[in-house]
Amino acid sequence: MDPATEIPPPGLIPAPSSHRIVPYIYTEHDITRLLTAAGRLHSAHRADTYQTLIGLVAVTGMRAGETVRLDRDDVDLEQGLLTIRNSKYGKSRQIPVHPSTVDALADYARRRDARRHRRDGRAHHHAPSATSFFTSTTGTRLLRDNVSTVFPCLVRDAGLASSGPDRSPRLHDVRH
Repeated sequence: MDPATEIPPPGLIPAPSSHRIVPYIYTEHDITRLLTAAGRLHSAHRADTYQTLIGLVAVTGMRAGETVRLDRDDVDLEQGLLTIRNSKYGKSRQIPVHPSTVDALADYARRRDARRHRRDGRAHHHAPSATSFFTSTTGTRLLRDNVSTVFPCLVRDAGLASSGPDRSPRLHDVRH
């Protein structure tokens, strides 16, 4: 509006580019194939852990990092609530879950603890080796880096194909 103001010609200043990756949208069949592939992992505990973790991300929309950071105390099976602490931007929240999800989490926890009990040969009421809900085969907290390494193998084993360079199926996309 001011004639003394110079307007730069179009193209002089590049438009902001979006670096957001277009998410891979999983079908119900894709999720089933991923869960089947996870069920074929080497140990029963590892297979159980990845099946439950992927299922939880699919039904809640949780971030992968939030799932591996879940502690046993964050999973309230009686109330059907998951507490997510210090997530993105340091925020915390609670996620109500469906009774079928509560059942799946309770079954996983029961099997996880039974395996540890059989392996250790300790008394029935023993202290877990990790406070985490999802555990590795050694009983320690599942590492996000390990999940990030295993998931692409599951995608490959499930026969899920990327639909372009920016659309490789990622665990993060399961939440969509």
